[in-house]
Amino acid sequence: MNNQTNITCPHCQKEFALTEALSHEYELRAQEKAEEKIRREMELSIKDKNNENQELRSKNKELQEQFLELNKSLRELQRAGEQKELDNAKKLAQEEKRIAEEAKKRAEEESRLKIAEYEKRLADSIAANDELRRKLEQGSQQTQGEVQELILEDLLKKEFPQDEILPVGKGIRGGDALQKVVAKNGRESGFILWESKQTKAWSEGWVAKLKEDQREAKADLAVIVSSVLPERVRRFGYHAGVWVTNLETAIELCWVLRYHLVQATGIRQAAEASKEDKDELFKYVTSPQFAQRVGAMMDAYQQILEDGEREKKWFSAKWARQEKSIRTLMEQTGGVYGELGGIVGKALPNVRNLSLEE
Repeated sequence: MNNQTNITCPHCQKEFALTEALSHEYELRAQEKAEEKIRREMELSIKDKNNENQELRSKNKELQEQFLELNKSLRELQRAGEQKELDNAKKLAQEEKRIAEEAKKRAEEESRLKIAEYEKRLADSIAANDELRRKLEQGSQQTQGEVQELILEDLLKKEFPQDEILPVGKGIRGGDALQKVVAKNGRESGFILWESKQTKAWSEGWVAKLKEDQREAKADLAVIVSSVLPERVRRFGYHAGVWVTNLETAIELCWVLRYHLVQATGIRQAAEASKEDKDELFKYVTSPQFAQRVGAMMDAYQQILEDGEREKKWFSAKWARQEKSIRTLMEQTGGVYGELGGIVGKALPNVRNLSLEE
């Protein structure tokens, strides 16, 4: 029973009993299977790791692509925002240009309308003067005088419809026409006595007679309208206590005199409680200084008329001269306002565009 068959291991060349050999073979086979299993598990693990790495690389690539796409979208949004801002700036510039062009067109249109209005008034004035000359050239000296009286009365009525132009009948002392000045608010602001003369020579006797008529009519101002004026008086002027002018500038002189009557009436009413102020005001209105102010304003008006008659000159040059004349007119008006303020002080009412507050 103890006799066992020995066998030699083909691998290690050792001799083993058969049972031991079988056991050794079994162990070898078991070891080989274990190694094969481990090898397969290692291969699977490596393969799984490779797959995992591949998936990670794929996900990483996908994330990179998403990140690049996001950056691309951000850049596109930034470019779109910059483009929109640029477009808005262009639209704003275009709108500003459009507004500026419209404003320029409106200013040019207003300027054109003002020039057209002035030219129409100038043409009407020239036509009226031509008609006046034609009428004055007709008939006798007396007839011409009567015609001038009627023309003067008609011009005053048309130019100052709010005033009352009261004709003085023949044989009645008091000049040829009495103008009651009425302000825009309906306030009576004084009287201007007009005397019309149509002779070949000036007479100082007219002045004395008109002063008497002025006192009798209780007029604030007196004006002689004559084609022949005193020495050193060219178109208009303040002479020996009365105003003298030719028919061509009579309306312009009336505008200036009316303005000061209206202003003086408001100041006089504001200073009624002070006799001293009223006396000072009367002295100023009848002073040479006042006459010089009005004369300067009339010079400006006359300059505008003379400029209008020079139709062949460029409008730009004419407009510049007219603007200068108007500025002179405004400066003289401001001077009168300031001098009146120096007389009556705070009683002087505010006048738009002249008061210090403005």
